[in-house]
Amino acid sequence: MPADAGALPPGLCATAAVALVAFDDDGVILEANTGMAQLVQHPAGALVGQRLGTLMTLAGRVVFDNHLLPVLKLSGRAQELALQLRTADGGGVFVMCSAVRLATGSGPRNECAFMPMNERKRIEQELLRIKHSVEHMPGALLQLLLQGGGGVQVSAPGEAVCALLALPAPGIDAPLLDAVHADDRARVSEELQASARDMRPWHGEFRLQRPGAPAWRAVEARPQRLDGGRLLWHGYASDISSRKAVEAAVAETVRVKEMLLHEVHHRVKNSLQLVSSLLSLQARGIADADARAALQEARTRVSVVARVHEQLYESGAHGTLDIAQHLRRLAEDTLSSLGGGRIRLDFDGQAQPVLALEQAVPLSLVLAELLTNAVKYAFPGGGHGTVTLRLTEDEGRLRVALADDGVGLPAGFDPGASRGLGMRIVQALLLQLDAQLENPRTQRGACFVITMRACSAAGAPAAPAVAG
Repeated sequence: MPADAGALPPGLCATAAVALVAFDDDGVILEANTGMAQLVQHPAGALVGQRLGTLMTLAGRVVFDNHLLPVLKLSGRAQELALQLRTADGGGVFVMCSAVRLATGSGPRNECAFMPMNERKRIEQELLRIKHSVEHMPGALLQLLLQGGGGVQVSAPGEAVCALLALPAPGIDAPLLDAVHADDRARVSEELQASARDMRPWHGEFRLQRPGAPAWRAVEARPQRLDGGRLLWHGYASDISSRKAVEAAVAETVRVKEMLLHEVHHRVKNSLQLVSSLLSLQARGIADADARAALQEARTRVSVVARVHEQLYESGAHGTLDIAQHLRRLAEDTLSSLGGGRIRLDFDGQAQPVLALEQAVPLSLVLAELLTNAVKYAFPGGGHGTVTLRLTEDEGRLRVALADDGVGLPAGFDPGASRGLGMRIVQALLLQLDAQLENPRTQRGACFVITMRACSAAGAPAAPAVAG
């Protein structure tokens, strides 16, 4: 009678994923499951009554008749025998078989399970792969046990853990902190105590206490509360010496780069100040008032750029500038040097943007030009007054508003149409900044509003070329 896996009594296996047959002492098949039918490509019903040996190749039949059956009758079990079954299409399949002999009321009954060798090979290869991966792991699994006095022991370390942490001997508990460099012990101890107190994972990095080049280790461990209240960490330790060496090399490269950039800003500032001084000296020797004023204006513009590099040098920043404080200092210095103390600055830096160097320089020059014009034209005859500077920021747009309470602009004044050198410079710099200049009308004095996109060094837009 044909049977599925469920019809077979629990012997070797009760799952249809394995080929199972039951046969008598003459090798006649009594039952077969669907796994067997699929393996030899025969209907399960057609297998019952056949001799099991007829489903084997000649070599397989020799193994079955001369080894498996005799061993089965003598010992009641035959294990791990390789033979070849014959399929309905004339092909063959190598299998590993195991058999067991059962005593039943109707006489002896034998059951045999067949597993295709390709499946066995796949399992063996997977086990070998796992074994290889474990053997070649860049670290080792370990357990840490919290002691009553607060110390932490490496519990029964294996050879890999001993080699990694320079512990005395495998299998013998050893204090973890004995392996940690003296300069790192206090920190590691605090981290472990915090992990035990809060029951949170410990992520520790430390040097080993041994001579020679620094040997860095990392441990990732998760705490578990044991019966009786003891605490055990299950973790993984690895060698991170190479990573630390790379990090140290990168840090040194960055340090040298920052030092060089620092020096560059210092030298650029000094060079620009030298040019400024030369322009000042030359202006003193020129009798023509217009020429002398032009040189003084050129000197002022050079000084503005020098001031940007000076602040970068003083702040230690190399690509960005806190523009609010910079513009405040620029306005104070400009009004003081040109206005002689008669013009007061009212500053409101609601926004604190950080601009890239390629934005900070042209914006500073624009503000310097507008401040210079305010001193020259807003308060004629040496009058006193106030200049207001406001910085606001909204959705990445920086708004710089400069206003004065002076005499105001001439009727019909248009900044974009002005032929004066100062305003032409302003228009060129605004184009470089991709900024807009507005000239809203006020009841008193003049007002200019610059609107631009504020970007850090990483996101600064490339400055378009400006026609000379």
